[in-house]
Amino acid sequence: MRLLFVSPLIVLSACAHSSAGDIDNAQLARSLDALRAQVAAQAQQIETLQGRIDVMTAANVAQTAGTSRNMRDLEVVKLTPAPVRAEAEEEPVMLEITGEGDRLQVVKMPPAPRARAATKVAASPTNAAPVKADPLDGPFADALDAYRNGRTEEAFERFSNLMKKSPKAEKASAALYWMGESRFDDQRYDEAVVQYKRLVDAYPSSSKAPEALLKMGISFEKLKDSARARDAFQRLVDEHPDSAVAELARARPGIRGGRSK
Repeated sequence: MRLLFVSPLIVLSACAHSSAGDIDNAQLARSLDALRAQVAAQAQQIETLQGRIDVMTAANVAQTAGTSRNMRDLEVVKLTPAPVRAEAEEEPVMLEITGEGDRLQVVKMPPAPRARAATKVAASPTNAAPVKADPLDGPFADALDAYRNGRTEEAFERFSNLMKKSPKAEKASAALYWMGESRFDDQRYDEAVVQYKRLVDAYPSSSKAPEALLKMGISFEKLKDSARARDAFQRLVDEHPDSAVAELARARPGIRGGRSK
């Protein structure tokens, strides 16, 4: 009967090779996961930047078209200066002196010099009340700075606090817009829609209303809700037909309304 002898060194070597292979595979998997996360983050940034480029491109196209249209409508008007009215010459005062003898010579006396009109000097407003600064300027600037530096969550909270303190202030509509933008950049499109809708419903005449409607429509597109997206784009064309971003809405299929004149 033969006995097989296996060296312990061979067994240990095989185990060592197996463990090293498992470690290499785990490190490779972690590296792949990290690369996938970086690619996803870059794709999100590219998508956000592309949305901003679309808005800026539409605004530039509309502004260029409006400038060209206004230049065509200009007329050359020849201005004729008004005739200068000469001051009426005053006749000299005539004095005729008579006496018992021969008729004396007529004496001509020039008129008295005209008195110049007094020039009114406006009093300087030494006691004018100083212009009061808007107390919201500082908090608004801080919130906007946070947004522009990528701190979207901080920006959202700052704008939200500003809204709670002064919901009827002039900067309220802008605060709502940037709250929506903060959520849009974070791809939280359903929350972005809420802020955009608050803006257009409460401040329909705000300068930010057209952009809010456009971003609302884009958010619905991201959420695969084509019906609501079309409603937002149509509302933009109906309520703000001459706005710079209305051209982007008109480019969507199913949107009614001609170009602004």
